[in-house]
Amino acid sequence: MTKDLLAQAQALLTLVLRRDGATLSDLGAALGRFRAQVAALPCGGPPDADPGRGDRGELARQVAQAWPELGLYDLGSGRPLLAGSCQSVPDELGDAHDDLTGFALELHSALSLAPLDRAAALARLRWSLDAHWDDLITGLLRHLEHLKAAGP
Repeated sequence: MTKDLLAQAQALLTLVLRRDGATLSDLGAALGRFRAQVAALPCGGPPDADPGRGDRGELARQVAQAWPELGLYDLGSGRPLLAGSCQSVPDELGDAHDDLTGFALELHSALSLAPLDRAAALARLRWSLDAHWDDLITGLLRHLEHLKAAGP
């Protein structure tokens, strides 16, 4: 299972950064499946090894290029905020590009540990799910549902 999960992490990172023809539905399904699989790993404290987090600016550029239709959204509902509209601004904003970039950074960190210590890579994934990216994915999945419902 652990080898498969790390391979899935690599495939998901590629999806997030390159898209390769994937739809918003594909992205949402992959994120939901991966989150559930990582949540099934044993809980633990922060891993001892910190491999670094990659180049946030470069990852952000790749995410924005791969998923241009994503943007700002109401964090509570997932409703997109439309540029140039006079809609009211919600109390909490989500930024789908930033969410995916933060998630990509976490995947990158865990995957950079994998060649040296697979257990540390998995521990990093599990810990960072609880500490950071579970909330990112929750808001992002709501946003993706609104975008899918609105259609092309």
